[in-house]
Amino acid sequence: MGCFCDEQAAKSYRSFLSEWYQEHENGNIYTDYFEQLIQKYILDNTHSVLVEMIPKKGLAIENEKKLEEELARYKESLSDEEIEKLVEDTKALKAYQEEPSPKEELEKIPMLSREDIGKKAAPYYNTEMEICGVKAMHHNIVTNGIVYLNLFFDVHGLKEYVPQLSFLSTFLGYMDTENYTYNEFDTEINFYTGGMASSLDIYTHFGKSDEYSLQFQVYTKVLQSNISDALRLAAEMMFKTLFKDNKIMPEFDKDVFELMIEKVIIGEKDSKGKANPRVITFILKSGNEIKCKDDKKEDKNQQSSYEISKNHLQPMCEPCGMLLGAISKELDKVVEFTAFQDFISFEKKGKNKVKRIENHKIKVTIEVDMVCGVV
Repeated sequence: MGCFCDEQAAKSYRSFLSEWYQEHENGNIYTDYFEQLIQKYILDNTHSVLVEMIPKKGLAIENEKKLEEELARYKESLSDEEIEKLVEDTKALKAYQEEPSPKEELEKIPMLSREDIGKKAAPYYNTEMEICGVKAMHHNIVTNGIVYLNLFFDVHGLKEYVPQLSFLSTFLGYMDTENYTYNEFDTEINFYTGGMASSLDIYTHFGKSDEYSLQFQVYTKVLQSNISDALRLAAEMMFKTLFKDNKIMPEFDKDVFELMIEKVIIGEKDSKGKANPRVITFILKSGNEIKCKDDKKEDKNQQSSYEISKNHLQPMCEPCGMLLGAISKELDKVVEFTAFQDFISFEKKGKNKVKRIENHKIKVTIEVDMVCGVV
């Protein structure tokens, strides 16, 4: 296969082929010369070499030192006049680079005028068609052999399940399926495609800004030769994910948490401005939120924070620059999880000794003072 960017070269090549085939009706312009070379020197070659690249600690510093020594030796070999010339040449080069180009040279640069720019915007290359009875929109644009595939599912009738659908879009592709474990499926996705994901999106209707449609989308990008594998994997992800398999969810997973959650808000205020610390709101990266509320009713006979006896409170200094009057000794635990994160801590041993401790996980507990509303 030949690829020509020059039109004249392409015409010459076609002319050559036409003349050659007229003279050699049953011939072939190609011989097996290169095939023989590949067979002999590559496929049947019994020689091999093993190259090991072993990193060396401090190699960069060592190389910098060698270069510094080489430059110092080079400078010592120069006379005062040669050093002065290098300094002057460097100054001249910097002055040349900083000096603005003359107007005559700037005018030689091809420029577009406003009249050269078309007033019409580029058209949409949309063609509506049907593939196996399913409506499809084809965009006839150059993508260098890459298919950008978006599959849309109308879930407008499931508006009340938006939080659950948002979670579904987050988990798809990160769980085991009927035919693959999570790690195997991830390997297949990266081998055959340029990535695959899903999302919950809202689209307004054309010309009707007050009407919208809720769409669940699965999208991927893949080479044309691998499109069948991409569709196979998309079907595996959508219809064969094992939601009953919760092996990866029994304990806190930092990566999954950061993938889904934008931030966590503890507590809220009601319409009367009264604080309720028994609420945790998870703000998802999709823009949705999930609110977990403890519906435990407050005891009407419970004393307010102003009526609490002093023996239930302990004074506090000014932590982190905030002045708090007091904090209750009794705290309610609202969240507890184990984060698997490597970090180093130091433990005091004796009067002047400190022990360095390497940790691989940390237990995180969030407690709320139900009296004062302090986290």
